[in-house]
Amino acid sequence: MLRRFMQHTATNESQLFKNFQANDEQFLSERLVIRDIRRELVSKKRRGTNKDIILALLLRLESERNTEIQDVYRNALEIVVSSTPDDFDI
Repeated sequence: MLRRFMQHTATNESQLFKNFQANDEQFLSERLVIRDIRRELVSKKRRGTNKDIILALLLRLESERNTEIQDVYRNALEIVVSSTPDDFDI
């Protein structure tokens, strides 16, 4: 069951970034933020899940004081959350 969950998570991550590539100009700033977070996560761990990206966005949002950047983080967070499936019943 864990293997199936991990495969499902990887598929959803791939789908998240495919959706971004389909919308070249729309949400460009958000795409760049998510890409940078994903690169940071991959450099620290083997890979980053959507949950890892959500946590990183929340931490950035809490520490950021610039309202325009906060808006970018909020939009990015909304995109990732809407692309992340609910947890399986454990």
